[in-house]
Amino acid sequence: MDMRNRFIAFAFILAPAFLVAQQPSFPAPTTAADAPIRDTSYIDAQGTAHVTRVVAIPTTLSEEARQFLARQIPDQAPPETLAERRSRTEALAKRQAAGWSKLCPNTIAETTIGGVPVRIVTPDGIPEANRDKVLMNIHGGDSTPTPAPIPSRFPSPAIPI
Repeated sequence: MDMRNRFIAFAFILAPAFLVAQQPSFPAPTTAADAPIRDTSYIDAQGTAHVTRVVAIPTTLSEEARQFLARQIPDQAPPETLAERRSRTEALAKRQAAGWSKLCPNTIAETTIGGVPVRIVTPDGIPEANRDKVLMNIHGGDSTPTPAPIPSRFPSPAIPI
């Protein structure tokens, strides 16, 4: 086997190992064994603050809310691209809009106001006396990269005008 063919064969043998080595490694999810059990704080030599806050589920919540909050969700997962996150959150927004529309039939128009993406939700059957009223639901900026919010389980400031 000549030197060129040896090099090509060697490259094919090493390529999978090289590609695996290039994959990002993700920290393992936190488990019950290594989860903090008390509030802590520490500032390292570079000035980074490492803060842990242990928050118990309030006993004043309903059983349903307690069960929802008690779900075990891994804190480490492979990162998703912005396009993947937008697609996932947009699908969630559409499901939430469908749910809200069952409770309160409406028409939803997606548009922009001053270059800002918005959704204009108009309830069906508005009484004549209320047709000149507006309720602005201002998104709280919860880092969800969707064009405009759909009402969710999280309260947002609402401004009647």
